[in-house]
Amino acid sequence: MQSSLNLKRLMGLVVLIGSMADGAGAAPWVSQDYIRLYFRIYNGLVPLPHLREPVQKALFEHLVAPENLSRIKSSGLSDDDQHDQLAMILASLGAYRSRYSYAIFMGEPLQQELALVQAYELDVLGCMARLKGERDVSHPSWITLISGVIDAVQEQGAGSSARNAVLVRAFAENYPVIAEVLSMSERNQVRAVVLKLGHAAGSSAEEQIRKSVVQ
Repeated sequence: MQSSLNLKRLMGLVVLIGSMADGAGAAPWVSQDYIRLYFRIYNGLVPLPHLREPVQKALFEHLVAPENLSRIKSSGLSDDDQHDQLAMILASLGAYRSRYSYAIFMGEPLQQELALVQAYELDVLGCMARLKGERDVSHPSWITLISGVIDAVQEQGAGSSARNAVLVRAFAENYPVIAEVLSMSERNQVRAVVLKLGHAAGSSAEEQIRKSVVQ
């Protein structure tokens, strides 16, 4: 039974990759591609993408490809339409992040994949922060996401330099832009989370996060 289930999931993945080769797989993804893949995972047709096997790695790399965001930025769409695309991608990434977190809790070695998804979420926020109109709204979900990244860096400490490097890169590149559209209250919330990192025994990654926030 288990072997037939694994075969079914593998065949589903091959079909998915093949179908995307004529569309989303051969080009940057749009929001619908994130949603379609998520529901195939949710329905058990394909496994959660990971980096340990070539076909799975190719699928995961589509999930966090910078070209997906570049395509939206250069699409000529209005800011409102770009916002809608990015917001759907961000919501989908949140769902993926939850599944990776749960899989890790259950013992799956997906920590690097989770870090890459979190970093990509920051990249999406950075794109959204550059759009007109973001200054006029509150961003509670953004603060939750940013705080989660800071907590992840602290929890991983110095023993996970590869994962922390991914998160620190995304944070350092995007937070200054994101901060420009946050309210003073929201910036203070992020600052409060960063100040909890302390100074005495912090890792270099924690120090870089701190410098990005506490100027």
